[in-house]
Amino acid sequence: NWVDTDKIFPLKSTSHYRALWHVPDGTRVALYSGTLGGKHGIEIIIEAARLLSQHPGIRFVLCGSGGLRTVLEKKAKELKNISFYDLQSPEQLNELLNFADIHLLPQGQDISGFLMPSKLTGIFASGRPVIATASGSLAQMICGRGVVVPPGHVQAFADAIRRLAENDEERKLLGEQARVYAVQHWSKEKVLTEFEKHFL
Repeated sequence: NWVDTDKIFPLKSTSHYRALWHVPDGTRVALYSGTLGGKHGIEIIIEAARLLSQHPGIRFVLCGSGGLRTVLEKKAKELKNISFYDLQSPEQLNELLNFADIHLLPQGQDISGFLMPSKLTGIFASGRPVIATASGSLAQMICGRGVVVPPGHVQAFADAIRRLAENDEERKLLGEQARVYAVQHWSKEKVLTEFEKHFL
């Protein structure tokens, strides 16, 4: 796993997606971007959005496609704080990742401690914090660079989203630590250098 940290990086200006998708200033975006499939436990995002539906300062955004999208849209149809969009082009990835104030990384209980999601490299490189449902080694990797809650615990997931949405300083600190980790461990140069050592 590696990420081009020269192409994915924290923007100094506001992502153009805030204007494109009509997100008011001061509203915090909780973003999930990727496959909308059954194994990811994405339903927890809909339930968290329902629990936080009276919180005016949080917008949930799901950006992606997959077999579960229609089901998720039906479950969320009465919620005013959640929006669905198609996957964006690779050229817009950095803008999209910087659109998030908080990244959401739900994992199904059967895989939450075993797989390192490939999207995590880009999330870390963007310098934005992540809230993940995870355990095991994945949880250890995220701690200090995001917030980890147990898989399937909707209330804990919603509470973590609300906490970060209301705490600018914590979001900044976690995002900075995530960026540092990405540069030190997942940058293209770092990974290729380590790979070359095996052949010298």
